[in-house]
Amino acid sequence: MNSCRFCNIVNVRVKDNEPFPIYNTILYETSDFLVLPALGSLVPGYMMIISRKHIYSMAYLTEEEMRELRDLVQYLKGILLKKYGILPILFEHGSALGLCDESACSVEHAHWHLVPIQLSKESKIIENTGAIQIPDLQTVRLYKGKSYMLYVNEKEQHYISNDTMLSSQYMRKWIARESGHSSKWDWKKYEFIDNIAETISLFKE
Repeated sequence: MNSCRFCNIVNVRVKDNEPFPIYNTILYETSDFLVLPALGSLVPGYMMIISRKHIYSMAYLTEEEMRELRDLVQYLKGILLKKYGILPILFEHGSALGLCDESACSVEHAHWHLVPIQLSKESKIIENTGAIQIPDLQTVRLYKGKSYMLYVNEKEQHYISNDTMLSSQYMRKWIARESGHSSKWDWKKYEFIDNIAETISLFKE
């Protein structure tokens, strides 16, 4: 899995004083997941939860692993609420097995985005993607082997879409517009190192 950016972070432990990209900083970890600042952090506090094992989406998790992930999400939400005064949104572009279609994020390794922002155009996102409401995070496991977009708002309402024609980084484009960075949605081009540094400082506190 050397070609997988996230697998390299999971498997390669940085030695003391060895230089490494700031966005590879591990903020927090559990038995099955790591928390990283998001490369391309459009806002401070933007982080990602990645699976230690190489799977294509969180839909491949076991029921027990999903419970661990749910508890981790609640813990991180508490940190972000205390710092920024709002509960973050959560999203995932889940990929089907080995198929990196346009609805999937460009890293085919399961990861969830947590972003402390409230989207004023949420109804448009749901309408445009044909998303349906689901009862909880465990329901995501029913989408194993399928491409999907998961979205959870700050009110803990869960939505999922099977629209495989969504553009790459679809949710990041919405976040970019609403955070005042309309043209800087692509994490490969715009790193937002200052925001990453603030997120790391938040965990040091």
